[in-house]
Amino acid sequence: ANEGAESELLELRGRLEGQTDLMGKHEALLDKHQSTVERLNQLQAKQDKASLQSSQLERELQTSQKKVSELEGKLNVASVQKEASEKQLQQANARVETLLEQAKAPG
Repeated sequence: ANEGAESELLELRGRLEGQTDLMGKHEALLDKHQSTVERLNQLQAKQDKASLQSSQLERELQTSQKKVSELEGKLNVASVQKEASEKQLQQANARVETLLEQAKAPG
């Protein structure tokens, strides 16, 4: 009866060692999983930050493009005004020439 008890005790001790080994492996896996989750969270945070910066840059780009369009519009208006002023100046010069010729003419 004593041998049977010893045999059973040895078997139980073997099982306990096996369970302890499995628990150690399980803890190691949990630790690895935890560090993987932390790394994923860090990557997600970086991605979110990059996405936010990208959105901000996109808005700034749109604002800049709008300003460029406005400036181009103003430039076009200024060009038209300049051409009109040059035309008026030419007309005024022609009128001055005509008046000078008339003043020189005898009579």
